[in-house]
Amino acid sequence: MTTRDLVLEFKANIQDLQKEKADMAKTIASKESRIKQVLIKLEQTNSDLEHAGKHAAKVQKDNDVLKSDNATLKAKLETTEKLLDTATTRLKALEGHIEEDPEEDEETESEQ
Repeated sequence: MTTRDLVLEFKANIQDLQKEKADMAKTIASKESRIKQVLIKLEQTNSDLEHAGKHAAKVQKDNDVLKSDNATLKAKLETTEKLLDTATTRLKALEGHIEEDPEEDEETESEQ
């Protein structure tokens, strides 16, 4: 091989290497762009997850409040039912007593 042939071969090798370098630079830029997109999606997902966690905590707190209110209302309902039963029983007793009194008064008047 002559010197000229060697120089041409080196130039061809240099051009091939420069082309490979440019291709690799494109690949690197493409992969970096994809990595940035994935990182953005990851940050959005983390933000959404954090928001969902806060929302879940709020819903749990609201649920606890509703359970407490429900327990209070059940207790009030039970108390009201007991009072209503007591009042009904007393009313029946009074009605029975009132009905008995006029009969007793009528019997007493007829005996006289």
